[in-house]
Amino acid sequence: MKDKPSAMAPEDRIPLDREMGATHWKNPVQREPSEPASMPPRSRWRVSAWIIYGIGLLVLMATVEYGDLQINSFVANAVALGHWNVYQFFSSTPSLRAIATVMPPGYYVLVGLYLSVLHLIQSDPVPVHASSMFLHIFGAVRGWRVFWGLILLKVPNVIAMGVGAWSLGRIAKRFGLPAYTVKILWLVSPILVTTSFMQSQMDIMPATLTILALMLLDAENPTLTFVILGVAASIQVYPLLFAPPMAFLLARGHFSRVIKWGVASTLPFLAALLPFAGKPLIARVFLARDGASLFNSVRLGIVPIHLWFVVYAVICYTAWRMSPRYASFRGVLWVWLTVCASILVFSYWLPQWVVWMVPMAILFATMDKQFLWLWIAVNGLFVCNNVLAFPRNLDGQLFSLVSGHSVLWTYPQLTGTHGPVVIYMLLIVGFGALVYRAFLLLEDPTPAPPTPSLLGLWYSLPLVLYVLALAAQQVIPGS
Repeated sequence: MKDKPSAMAPEDRIPLDREMGATHWKNPVQREPSEPASMPPRSRWRVSAWIIYGIGLLVLMATVEYGDLQINSFVANAVALGHWNVYQFFSSTPSLRAIATVMPPGYYVLVGLYLSVLHLIQSDPVPVHASSMFLHIFGAVRGWRVFWGLILLKVPNVIAMGVGAWSLGRIAKRFGLPAYTVKILWLVSPILVTTSFMQSQMDIMPATLTILALMLLDAENPTLTFVILGVAASIQVYPLLFAPPMAFLLARGHFSRVIKWGVASTLPFLAALLPFAGKPLIARVFLARDGASLFNSVRLGIVPIHLWFVVYAVICYTAWRMSPRYASFRGVLWVWLTVCASILVFSYWLPQWVVWMVPMAILFATMDKQFLWLWIAVNGLFVCNNVLAFPRNLDGQLFSLVSGHSVLWTYPQLTGTHGPVVIYMLLIVGFGALVYRAFLLLEDPTPAPPTPSLLGLWYSLPLVLYVLALAAQQVIPGS
């Protein structure tokens, strides 16, 4: 089959490939999946379920308060007040110097613009003085104003979730996957809801940008996908790690393409940093323990070369060897999934980082029932870890077996028990099983997709149990 004519130079194009189940870029699937006749898109029970979901999400947004939300919002509010270089402003102001500004500038600028809109309509809930940062929302300590303020502060995450659902739907339709199932797996994801609307972390924003990058991934404009990854890295650094192995995979033996796409992903990231360049940026982001901690955390290792760097190099080499056989949409998904798994297994990490894996995991889960059940199990283990290891701290930390802080030592120190060690080891097995099952799907041109029947109920069950456990801790003495 001949390639579709293109205005691009021949050396810049990625040939279409159907071998060994590799997904066709333009028309990857010959059949269009149909939703079961018993579940029309606008059926009453489906509408009722989404209404209940929306109410539940609002309740979580309004009632779960977390420190990182206040800190990040306070810093971003400085942008809304005119101090656009928050790193210089906070480091040079004695009363603010102790407040961490660990996020890359894209996050503060994006949220700062949103808070600027709230300023215009006189609805900014963030206190002006640092002494009130953890005490007041809309000047109140409790009551409906606090609830409303928490909802407003989490609206950027709601927008990111909506854009992610729309983008995933477009991807599903393009590649012949059931769009409604994909949206369910995204919107009711226990990991996503827990970290983005209870823990109030911002990882959903770069995760959504990676979905947009996938949506625009095409033989006609692969460079655009790399550019979007660079933009996403200005909010959280990790998307930049997707670029090298993906470039190796899609280059089909042309190293010049690897260089070209590497530059395309790096330049937007560097351009975003340039206006903020200086010692405060380096010290407060790249040298801060919780800043660009994906890189900084490897200093915890006790070996001269941390094992994660070795694993990442192996992933890049594997991607190079897999090209051109797996230079496909599924191949890109697998490479990105593997990069995320390598971080979660071989580096110090935080639970909210699992959000990075969600887009790739749910697309594979939509293709295959076995992968779906593995992913549900990982969500359940994730919830168990947070409930058992850190019952009153949604930002509970997990540590790698191969880092300087061995899990066999750290968990007993933090929790007083060895029990959570078992959960973490099962999570390592779960991440490995996801990578292995996804690789098998590269060879299988006809996977068995799951049906939407009761899918949302089973998938959201870990989240329901999590909320019940947190509620029990508030009413049961000594829990």
